[in-house]
Amino acid sequence: MTFMFHSMISMFHSMFHYDLYVSLYVFYVSHYDLYVSLYDLYVSLYVSLYDLYVSLYDLYVSLYDLYVSLYDLYVSLYDLYVSLYDLYVSLYDLYVSLYVSLYDLYVSLYDLYVSFYDLYVTLYELYVSLYDLYILVYDLYVWLT
Repeated sequence: MTFMFHSMISMFHSMFHYDLYVSLYVFYVSHYDLYVSLYDLYVSLYVSLYDLYVSLYDLYVSLYDLYVSLYDLYVSLYDLYVSLYDLYVSLYDLYVSLYVSLYDLYVSLYDLYVSFYDLYVTLYELYVSLYDLYILVYDLYVWLT
């Protein structure tokens, strides 16, 4: 009898486990679509986030390329500015040197003019002195004769 009692308990126990198993299986099957939907949602969210990451990375790379291009443009414009400034300084130096050279030439020519004028005045004074001497000698000759 005890054996039978144990067997019955075992059978009820096994039926209970079987019923639990069947009810869990039914629950699983009935909610399988929900699991699949949730998994699809998870995959779609993951793919969307990955696409967003890739798009943001592409945007970052594009902005970095734009930055590099703008920096290259800035460097080129700065080089152009430096070259133009060097040209301006060279032309200004040429202008100053030409101006100084022409002024020096003017001063030299003026000095030459002054020298010739002094020579002219000296020669004229010599002429006047010789003329005065001639007149003096002539007056002396006239007075003596």
